[in-house]
This record gives sequence, C-alpha cells and structure tokens, in this order.
Amino acid sequence: MKFRRIMKDFKGDVDGLANRKIEEIETAKARLNPTALKEELASLDAEYGKHFEFTRNMYREKLAAAVADRRRGNANKYIKGYFDFDLLNKMNIISQSEVQLTEDELASFCKDAMKSRSEFCVRKVQLMAEQNGFRLNVPSEAKANAVLDEVAKTASEVIDKFTGELTGKENGGTGRDGTSMKIRVHAEGTFLNRYEQQYEKETVEDVRISRISKQGFAEMEANKQKKADQEPVELVNADGVHVTAQSNGTNSAAAYFAKNYSNCMNQKTTEPED
Repeated sequence: MKFRRIMKDFKGDVDGLANRKIEEIETAKARLNPTALKEELASLDAEYGKHFEFTRNMYREKLAAAVADRRRGNANKYIKGYFDFDLLNKMNIISQSEVQLTEDELASFCKDAMKSRSEFCVRKVQLMAEQNGFRLNVPSEAKANAVLDEVAKTASEVIDKFTGELTGKENGGTGRDGTSMKIRVHAEGTFLNRYEQQYEKETVEDVRISRISKQGFAEMEANKQKKADQEPVELVNADGVHVTAQSNGTNSAAAYFAKNYSNCMNQKTTEPED
C-alpha cells in the first residue's frame, strides 16, 4: 500500500523535527537565565509550529492523493444498471434445473460475469454459489472504498496529532495518556496490516471460493426443500444427469441446457493439455 510509505516518511520527518526542537531546548536551558529562556522557548514554539504545520499539510495532500488514486482504481469494474441477458439466461436455466455445480463450474460462471461487467450477473453467481454450498468473494467498489475511508480517518488523526517524541508533552503532559499512546502506536503504521487484508479481500481480481459450514448449508437446503415442496415439479433423466425443474407445460429447457452444459464441462476436464 502506498499509505505505508506515506506513514513511514511522515513519521521520519516529524521525528526529525521533534528531535531538533528538543536539542535546541536543551541547549537553551544550559546557556540562558530564566527570563531569556522563557522568551527563547516561546520563539522555538512559534518557529517549530510552522515547520510542523508545513509538514502536516504536505502529508495531508499526499494522503488525499493516494486515497483518490485508489478510488479511481476501484471504479468502473461494473457497468451501472447493465444486464448481460445471454449469460443471465444461462444461469437462470442452471439454477432452475437444480443441478449441483462444482467449484470449478461456479468459478467459470463468475469469471464470465466479471468479464461482462454486470454487477447483477455477479450477484446471481454468488447466489448460485450459496445454493451449492460455497461462498464466493468478488471485488466490491463500495466495500473497498469503505476500507479506504477507515484508513484515511486513522492516518489523518496521526498527521494532525503526532509530534514525534513531543507527542502528548507539548502542554506539560507525560505523553502517556491514552490518546497520546494511541497516536504513537498508529504512527508506526501497524494499523495498516488489518486494513490491507480487508482491502485485498474487496479488490481481489481472482475468484475466491470457500465452502459454507455444514450447518449453514443444511439450513439453506432445508429452506430450499420447503419451497420446492410447495411447487409442482417434474423429474427428467438426461443421460445420467438427474434434473429437477419446474413444470411449465413445455419441453424442459432446464434439462436440455443442463445436459449440454455438463457435457461441455466434462470435455474441458478430459481434453489433454498441449
């Protein structure tokens, strides 16, 4: 993450300012009487106050630019309001057939949906995955940007309040109060570890599939069976592929498509590699 470099550079610059100010304060204490020291410390506060604020503004701009750049990178993965009706029709027929899909088959559908840039089709694949006992993770612009907002919020607090070794001591404090300690810890950039994992999860381009727990899948199956019991169905045998489809008074499109799709996927897995 570019944010980690920003936080590291910011901390380095601010630590340098703080250390120089401390050195000048110690030198002043060693050579000045109380009256002159008071004036010198006020002068140092004013001088270094400008240095700190200049540095803060510079890193505020860097942070804002990094956030804007990441937002642009997250945008336009999907075409708003777009439906790939050919792909959606295929998925609807498969869903209607209730053929049990494998992980590879779901991944194939998801990649096609991602390529189509139809968010609706992607959500349909996610539903199909759940119905087959899997959980499907795909990029989400909204969730990715929500992670960026959290990163920007924490980083901004550090930029506003961190003053190196002086953090929490400016007004005679010990620097060990809760807020000061939190700012010190966050200035190390370790807070980014958690957010990087969250961000990767919401922006990953590869399809990631994981199995749903047995209990969760059993509950979904029970609900699906309850719904199926309330509707008339026909049982079709398509060369060993058993398909359950809603009866609509026509030849079963679900059985026909499921048979062809299963044959196609079998050919893909049995063809020798070059």
